Amino acid sequence: MGETSAGGRYLYIMRHGAAETDSGVLNDFNRPLSHRGVQETIRLIELMQQKKLRVPDCVLCSTALRARQTVELVRRLFPEAPILYRDALYLAPVFRLLNTLNELDSIFETVMIVGHHPGLEQTIAYLAEPRESPVLKPSDCVVMHLPYAGGWHSLSPGTGELRLFLNQAGLK
Repeated sequence: MGETSAGGRYLYIMRHGAAETDSGVLNDFNRPLSHRGVQETIRLIELMQQKKLRVPDCVLCSTALRARQTVELVRRLFPEAPILYRDALYLAPVFRLLNTLNELDSIFETVMIVGHHPGLEQTIAYLAEPRESPVLKPSDCVVMHLPYAGGWHSLSPGTGELRLFLNQAGLK
């Protein structure tokens, strides 16, 4: 279990990998991961493996191409975790991310969410005590511990603890 061995719920909040900026795609939704984005995501997954994170009970993912491609790479580490794609997670603000989490079944103890800036950071700041959030660059991931026994519907401000900040700076 490694870094996630205490009781309670865990939330892995991951920003998608770096996307192409000049891919010829006309809309943001369909931008693919860049070569750099793929490589950084793979390095982050290797770090997650070293930390022995518990397997998520489910992975929530934006339907944007770059988020889906990021999740396909993450699937190498967590092949048994079901992936739930949600249109509502595309560029979602904090209230939409929280609503999506609130709808989860309470049987899920560990959840990963792969999405976009700045909603992910806003969600971390909402849940964290103290109310602050690291800036998530592409492929960065925060592990939060939610020590309460309630279901996902009972998320409230300041109830989470930042346990890990996995980022590219820590990999160099």
